[in-house]
Amino acid sequence: MIRIQFKDGSTSYYILLRRRDGKKLHQRHYARIQIVSESDYNGLISVSPELVSVISTESLIDSHIAFLEDVVNPIPLGNVYVKPDTKVEAFFNLLVDDVYEWKRKSIMAAGATCTQWQDYKDSDVSVYGWTKVVVELTTKYYTKRTTTLIHRNNLQLDQVTNKLGVHKVSICS
Repeated sequence: MIRIQFKDGSTSYYILLRRRDGKKLHQRHYARIQIVSESDYNGLISVSPELVSVISTESLIDSHIAFLEDVVNPIPLGNVYVKPDTKVEAFFNLLVDDVYEWKRKSIMAAGATCTQWQDYKDSDVSVYGWTKVVVELTTKYYTKRTTTLIHRNNLQLDQVTNKLGVHKVSICS
């Protein structure tokens, strides 16, 4: 099962098709699975049982199985992948949390490579929906240090405090 979640919150589901007889496929195919409500699912299956391979409910999606023989227009393997426009967009797409300390260690912990960090650490983060802010952190031992954070939406200082494991966060002016 391939689950693609888009920035707008919508999700698409694709499933790798197998043959009923279990023989190997030389060309892999996928089918797009449409998610419907429980009542719609039961109604559609009772009217058109052949749709069972391409529709599912949210609760049944993880156990969904589809076979190549049952799908009318299977998708060849190469047509499912959606590539980001640029490498820098791919880098910023790795950052899924709302706030990060703009340091090599925390960005690499999010899944970035060392080369990506080196190449894009000086990028304008506002182009990709992030805001940079300089803050003063008070550690749990009451020592102070200044660092740069990047965040989306509103900066919640209590969220930053919990995420970074510090005593206090204050914005430098």
